[in-house]
Amino acid sequence: MWLPNTLIDGAAGEVPPIELIRQTRSLPALRLLIELYAVQFLPNYGGVPRELLMVVFDRTKIGEQGPFVVWGFRPKHKTADRGLYGPFLTGQITTKDDGTRRDASMEISFWPAVHTLKVLGLVERVGMLLDGDDTEAEIIHPYAIRGGEPAERELAAAAAMAARTMVTEGQFSWSVEQGYHLVPVRKHITKATVAEVFRLKYRPHTTATAAWYALMQQTTAEYLDHYRAMMKDRAAARSAT
Repeated sequence: MWLPNTLIDGAAGEVPPIELIRQTRSLPALRLLIELYAVQFLPNYGGVPRELLMVVFDRTKIGEQGPFVVWGFRPKHKTADRGLYGPFLTGQITTKDDGTRRDASMEISFWPAVHTLKVLGLVERVGMLLDGDDTEAEIIHPYAIRGGEPAERELAAAAAMAARTMVTEGQFSWSVEQGYHLVPVRKHITKATVAEVFRLKYRPHTTATAAWYALMQQTTAEYLDHYRAMMKDRAAARSAT
């Protein structure tokens, strides 16, 4: 496992992250930070593997245009796997109002630790458009509603703008009211979905990090051209009519 020097030294005059965590007096947050560095692999997942920690999104069909379906996505809930939260379990079981039973440490230490790292800016949530809704689904491209690199956010905005040109005013207004983020996807990708991965802010300077960054820049540039071409085509079609 590689940890970036900036965890201890800080960057650009910032308070070092390790000092920020010390100030919270949260050992679970410190442990979780180390656990996340142990499992994050940017080239494959764009952050922490989805099966370990992610934000699940709802999906609904908003409209259809030519070979594309415009899907709407909105955050639903966070999910985590025992492979990540296992070390936090204490064996003290509590029963929730709906009758489900779970280890008390999930609400006492694990999820609060996730929240602490996010509030401190040490992790961010970055959306990914996937070609399926199972664990084998592959990333089509980043869809950074919040967080992420500038290129990833620009791509998400372009995808939403392209989708906007492919739906009616009524469909668009309804999607906004319901909190959906729009993406046009080719019809044959019937199970496309969006999930937000958790990505650590400070990254070790390794060949894996460099490879991920180069691939991210290439992918976002290609799909940015793709969505801009779609908008140009829609504008031409409207002018012709």
